[in-house]
Amino acid sequence: MADKAREALSFFTRERRARYEWRWAAIALTLLSVHAFFMAFLPDMFYARQYLSWGIIIAAFWRVVMVRPDDREQWPYYVFFFGLLAFYLINVIAAEVGTKPPGMGETDTRFIHLPGLTMAAAIGYGVRGKKWAQRYLTVLTSVFLCYYLTQAATLTWDSAFLDGRLILSRVYHTKLAKELLIIFSLLLAVAAAADKPGVRVYNLLGAAMLVFFIFLTKTRSVLLVMFFVTAPAVCLTQPRFGAWKQKVVAGALIFFIAAPALSAIWYLNAGPDRRSPLSARSRMKAWGIAWEIVEKADWTQKMIGHGRFHHSFSALAIHYHATPPETNGEVFKHAHNVAMQTLVETGALGLLALAMIWAAAFYRAARAWIRNKDPDSTVNAAALTALASVAAICQLDYCLDGVPGMLYWTVIGLAFASGSDDVPLQGTRNDAP
Repeated sequence: MADKAREALSFFTRERRARYEWRWAAIALTLLSVHAFFMAFLPDMFYARQYLSWGIIIAAFWRVVMVRPDDREQWPYYVFFFGLLAFYLINVIAAEVGTKPPGMGETDTRFIHLPGLTMAAAIGYGVRGKKWAQRYLTVLTSVFLCYYLTQAATLTWDSAFLDGRLILSRVYHTKLAKELLIIFSLLLAVAAAADKPGVRVYNLLGAAMLVFFIFLTKTRSVLLVMFFVTAPAVCLTQPRFGAWKQKVVAGALIFFIAAPALSAIWYLNAGPDRRSPLSARSRMKAWGIAWEIVEKADWTQKMIGHGRFHHSFSALAIHYHATPPETNGEVFKHAHNVAMQTLVETGALGLLALAMIWAAAFYRAARAWIRNKDPDSTVNAAALTALASVAAICQLDYCLDGVPGMLYWTVIGLAFASGSDDVPLQGTRNDAP
């Protein structure tokens, strides 16, 4: 009986599971494709996405706990997973026990950030190896390019602008601009590293279309990140761009010359509302109010926050005797900074969990990028470029809700997955150095 039980459990042993890795990747890609379909084309299918998320997180838990990682450095696996789990649990606990002044709004505490967190877990643990990560990257960008092309083809251009800004089917122009920036950073990095002319032209055309849409949104924070972060990051991360000194020179030329010149051209052609410093002043005021909320909160709220609700920032500002900033007559719903908003919602513990997730993802992507000797491998450079762009825009806006939030977690999961070694589809694990 003991021998039969040992044989049944041998499926999950370190020596045999390498031959089944393709099954994990195929299942993960299928679930992610369905998830992306719900996310991009059926945003109203809320509960379908939630229940799919529970299926993904159960599979990820099984993958981490029951089927241990093959990589020699196992600590990023556990840091990443327990960071995701801790961030979700802290959000739920804070929403249940946090201070709830009038005007906080409603939220379903069972599903706070759950779709995004499970997206990161599914990509990070299900997409095994650079080749599978590259395939998922291709599928992801293709799906969103088709979506934007469909939107552009069916758009009534005479009524396409609300107060002069392109919104498409999104509620706010800033949400559209943030998701366009993330997809643009991935496309530009892939185009720069592609060795096949067809792939390069396809990605460059897609990136050009997204740049056109970004300019139409008139979102200054996204334009600044595109000029000063995304473009230099592409130069610095691409293995095809020559020696390291050449990359630094190219990145410096873009950062100190090309980006300021493009910013000046945009500023000279922008309308008076876009030249106004009101938005920048409101953001700085919002950051100060967020810090004031944290300072005035008791120690429980300092550690676990006040909970995530639809109007938590403005309600808490009034509760702590501060006046929330406004733009265009609309009160700020968040602090326009991911770190500050996370401190308000989930306290120091939530911010620590988020830092654990970022640290594990960045470490894996950076380590794989440093060790990469293949100039045709695009996924590591694309992941690092997207991480840099997401980190920059998170300093100027809140990026954890809606489609930008899903893409935020997708980039983190992709960066984590891009650091995994390619495993054989048949045979056993090779422990040779």
